Amino acid sequence: MKLFHGTSLGFGEEILKTGLIKKNQPTYDNVTDPNFVYLTDRITCAMKYGHKKASSPETYGQDFYIFELEINDDDLQVDLDEIDIFKEVLGNKGDDIRKLNGEYTVEITTPIIHSVRVDHDIDIKKEAGKYAKVPSAGIVDTYREDIRCYNLTGEELANIYNSLVWKNY
Repeated sequence: MKLFHGTSLGFGEEILKTGLIKKNQPTYDNVTDPNFVYLTDRITCAMKYGHKKASSPETYGQDFYIFELEINDDDLQVDLDEIDIFKEVLGNKGDDIRKLNGEYTVEITTPIIHSVRVDHDIDIKKEAGKYAKVPSAGIVDTYREDIRCYNLTGEELANIYNSLVWKNY
C-alpha cells in the first residue's frame, strides 16, 4: 500500500542519513505509542503530522519532510491510538468507529481514520522510498480543510502531491 510519513526537518535528515524510519522516537504528543512507526494514506495527514513535529518552540517555522513508501499490507496494523481518539469524536467519523464495536481491521479502519502503524523500523530503500522537503510557510491552509472532513477529491490530493518536489532515496 502506498503510504506517507510526515516528520520534522531534524528527524527527516536523520532518516535520509541512516535510510531508516525508526520506531521508538520521541512523540510530539502523549498519545502515540513509541513502539510503532505511524503512516497515513493521505498526503494531507502526513503534512499535518510533519508540520506538528516542526511546530515545537525550537523548530517553529522550519521545513519538514514527507516520505512516501510502498509498505507490504501484511506489515500494517490498525492504529489503535488514533482509534481511541476517533471513538470520542462527535459526528460521522466517530460514529463509524463506534459502530465497529471493537472489531478493527486495517481494511475497515484506514478509510475512516487514514492512519496505520507498523511495529518495526522501515528501510526506505527497500520500501521504494521517495521524499519531499516541505516548507512550513502557509502549509496549514493546504491541509486544514481536508483533515477536518477528508473532503478533498483524489484529483485535489494528486495536485497537492504533484506540487511537491519528490526525490528517490
